[in-house]
Amino acid sequence: MAERELRAIIPDEKTALSVIEAKLKEGEALEANLRFMRIKAKRALLAVLTPEQRDKLKAIRGQMRDSHRARMLSQGFEQADDEETAEGVTPAPETDPHDSEGGVRPG
Repeated sequence: MAERELRAIIPDEKTALSVIEAKLKEGEALEANLRFMRIKAKRALLAVLTPEQRDKLKAIRGQMRDSHRARMLSQGFEQADDEETAEGVTPAPETDPHDSEGGVRPG
C-alpha cells in the first residue's frame, strides 16, 4: 500500500518532501519487517526438525536451487543471445537482494 501511495504523491509537486520521505521510510519498515518474519519462520521451522529432517530439507533446497539456476541460465543465455544480437553487448546476470536467508521462498 505504501508503494502505491508513493507513486500517487511523488508526481504532485505540492506534496511536501517530508511526506514523501515518511512514505519511503514506511515502505522500508514494512520490507524489513517482512524479511524479519521470514527469518523468524525459518528458525521456528528448523527448531522442530530432527537432524535427519534438516539434512533432507537441505538436500531438497539444494536440488530446487540447482534446478532454478539451470532454468535461469538457459533463459538467460537465450535472452543474452537476443540482446547481444540487437545491441552487441551481453548483460550481467541479476541477483536477488532478498535471498540473504539462503532458503527457498514459497511461490
